[in-house]
Amino acid sequence: MKKTMGIILVFILVIMLGIGVTYAYFSAKINGLESASTLTLEAGELEINVDGGNIISVSKIIPDSEVPFATKTITLTGKNTSIYLNMPYSLKLVVDNNTFTAGSIKYSISGVNDSNSGKVIPEMEMKDAGSTTIIGSGYFERGNPLTHTYTLKMYFPETEVDQSENMAATYNAHIEVTPDEAEEPAPNGWWKAANGTLLAAIRDNSTLHIDETGMTIPGQDIATTDEQLRITTDDYGVSFYYRGNVPNNYVQFADKCWKIVRVDGNGNIKLILWNNDGTDCSVNTITNSRFNNHNAGNTYVGFMYGNVNSSEFSNTGETGYHDNIYDSAILSNLKTWYDTALKTNDENNPTKYTELLADTIWCGDKSLSSGTGIGENTSYYRSINRKNNPSLICPNAGIDGKLSKYTAYDNT
Repeated sequence: MKKTMGIILVFILVIMLGIGVTYAYFSAKINGLESASTLTLEAGELEINVDGGNIISVSKIIPDSEVPFATKTITLTGKNTSIYLNMPYSLKLVVDNNTFTAGSIKYSISGVNDSNSGKVIPEMEMKDAGSTTIIGSGYFERGNPLTHTYTLKMYFPETEVDQSENMAATYNAHIEVTPDEAEEPAPNGWWKAANGTLLAAIRDNSTLHIDETGMTIPGQDIATTDEQLRITTDDYGVSFYYRGNVPNNYVQFADKCWKIVRVDGNGNIKLILWNNDGTDCSVNTITNSRFNNHNAGNTYVGFMYGNVNSSEFSNTGETGYHDNIYDSAILSNLKTWYDTALKTNDENNPTKYTELLADTIWCGDKSLSSGTGIGENTSYYRSINRKNNPSLICPNAGIDGKLSKYTAYDNT
């Protein structure tokens, strides 16, 4: 009876081989996984724990594209004590020995940002695990404790061709978690700006205070000394701004002298006109302008204003009290100056300067602190609080949230 059963099993196996399904028996080990160890990074400490221990030992594995032959949960717990430095790390699959045919072993990984800090490695499916590879990089922002959890799955996928040559193959690998160079958050393009650009000149000739120990506190102190570049966030990301009595933030452009205010998170540089004489930056020669020709009503507080007969703060039909429909007096003056000073001052090349200008948000805060903001009712706007609580984030106002954000096209 036993002999007959053996013949039947062999017969079934031969049939299955004929249709491309292979039972490939092998012993696989992934060893040397980091477990309960700690790495010291520039911005803090990173603890690594691999659930279930270091060793994965399996045998008689059947090719399967759905069920992994090994699953490991990797928990990274970060302690980032830096004020502004991100704490980056890389996850690396180190293959110690692999006798499988090329492309036979795959991995998938998914991550969960448990503490909503920084960024986890993007999810990946069925990537080649035949040789040593960097799975990806993530980072923690400031805080403690911070946790990123990864699920690593190893597969020997079914290919629907004869895989019997891998029956005696072995695979040994281990995971390494390594610290990357600490990243200093910066505006877009800051570190890669090429020589000869204004962004590179600011970077190479200014002192950046990532650690703001000893610096004045915006909203509490008046900065009377040269504090050079300080760091904060704006609508686009990390922004660097000049604070205090700074002597080297002047730039000559369009035959005029300008003061550099800050670098936006998107890498654009904000300037204010300082002197119409491009050869002399020693004095400020800018004259004043009336802000608006009207003052009876809340509508006129804006750089642009809406319909004085409206009973709504704003709406999408451009009939609201604060919708950006009409130009204030100062905006009209600015447009006239722009047309003559920048747009058409060179008859041979009318776009000589305008092609270098960026479309970026300038904020005129219309968000309300109290009142309705309609008619002549007493109303207070949040800009009154920005002196004591300064921020480069432009708050939303109106139905679409864009009323405070003055741009040419980009107000999102």
